[in-house]
Order: sequence, then C-alpha cells, then structure tokens
Amino acid sequence: MGSNATSSPTIESLLSVDQCRVFCNDAQGLPLGVKSKDESGSVRSDGVYSNLTRLAAKLESSASTSSGNSSSNTSDAALITIETDAIIVLVKEYSGYTVGIQLPRAV
Repeated sequence: MGSNATSSPTIESLLSVDQCRVFCNDAQGLPLGVKSKDESGSVRSDGVYSNLTRLAAKLESSASTSSGNSSSNTSDAALITIETDAIIVLVKEYSGYTVGIQLPRAV
C-alpha cells in the first residue's frame, strides 16, 4: 500500500472519515501497509489481529471436525468483529494475509 498503489473509490471514501484505518499484515503479523487519513496510524498492535485470525481458524477447524464436516477452506475464514465504545474493527484473513478496517463508532 505504498504511494504508487492505487486505491479503490470505496477505500478512499472510507479513509475520508477521521480515525479510519485500513491495514494489511503478512503471515507473521508484520505490517505490509497501513492507510489512514492522517497517515500516522499505529501498527504496534496490528500483529495481534493476525494472531486472532489464526485462533479463529483453529476454532473453526475444531468445530467442523467435531461436527463431521472435514472440508476446511481458507476462503471461508471467519470475519472477526471487535467493537469498543470508540471503534469497530473488522479483520479477515485472505491467502495468509490479514486485512483489517478500523472505523470510529460514529460512522
């Protein structure tokens, strides 16, 4: 998500909102890119989201194994929603990359 990358109109409209961030991490939780209106978004905790997606995948695989459904597909990774009084964070894994959107609660 460097300066040469082009963003979609949807991403640009999201980023026009104060306190909105879009981030992407690799499989180890290291940040590949962060985009926000003020470009000063902290990436210190973004690795935690990668760990959450891995834990959710483990929960899903153990649930499907116990129900007799052993077909596990990475495209069916869980969408994780984290809500606080101030923000909402949506996180999902795509082919080993963790992608998240953080929005202020007022949006």
